[in-house]
Amino acid sequence: MQETKAVKHEKRTLEELNVIDDFLLNEIITDRQCGKEFIHYFLKTVLGEEVVIKNVNAQMIATPGDVDKRAIRMDVLTEAIPAKGIASLQEDTVVDIEMQAQNKYQGAGKKYDLRKRSRLYQAVIDVNQLETSIDFGELGDVIIIICASFDLFGENRAIYTFEHICAEKPELYLNDGAKRIFLNTRGQLGATRELKELLRYIEKSTEENVINEDLQKIHKIVTSVKSAKERRERYMWAFEREWMARDEGKEEGKEEGKELGEERVNQLIRILIEASRTDDLNKAANDREYQKKLFQEFGI
Repeated sequence: MQETKAVKHEKRTLEELNVIDDFLLNEIITDRQCGKEFIHYFLKTVLGEEVVIKNVNAQMIATPGDVDKRAIRMDVLTEAIPAKGIASLQEDTVVDIEMQAQNKYQGAGKKYDLRKRSRLYQAVIDVNQLETSIDFGELGDVIIIICASFDLFGENRAIYTFEHICAEKPELYLNDGAKRIFLNTRGQLGATRELKELLRYIEKSTEENVINEDLQKIHKIVTSVKSAKERRERYMWAFEREWMARDEGKEEGKEEGKELGEERVNQLIRILIEASRTDDLNKAANDREYQKKLFQEFGI
């Protein structure tokens, strides 16, 4: 009789997550009060200006209007307006904020090329801003901010800001209202002390990195999010779903397998949670054969 092998995967607790991690960021942003407070401090520190946050949305899906074209999922989408006396930020500027903890396949020409990904995000946001009846001159400004735990450009800078300029005359800006900012949590050059402290905290959201009054407020938000019981349950669900779907997709094949795996795993997790069978859920996430038995048990 063949011995069943467990699927090994490393699970961090909710307390071990950092702001740069997708789940924790989403939980912060979906809190109506905490989300705005966090994004206000983040944008104020990154842009170096006082801003007013109009709204905050997490995990927004945007499409280019064609079902055959690639949609995007934005970590945080917000509208920011300038505080009184600030001229560099235009009214109702759309800001997309993305966190990137892993550097695998992120470089130039690679599968998840962050530079080209930011270009696609800007294009899809622009398409969704401009309705048929709106003139091009009314197209709002957009800022794409990608915060990564690695240096995409290798210059040891904490912040890289890109705007279109004239190749023949670099001091001539296109001024088309588009800006892309890449943040490096480990960068040492070209940033204010406040920005470097914020980036350090985003990568490692622990008490030891809370070194100013503003970060104390942010850490209080992060701590409250981590301590909520319902968030612990959602984190368990999200983690088990990811690993079970990944295993199921490997067995079934590539794209088709991934979709089928996610659908089957979602069904199984919903059933187990509704039946309060959390032990079975944990066991299924680590034991492929037991997972198959549960699929059979519930006819999935």
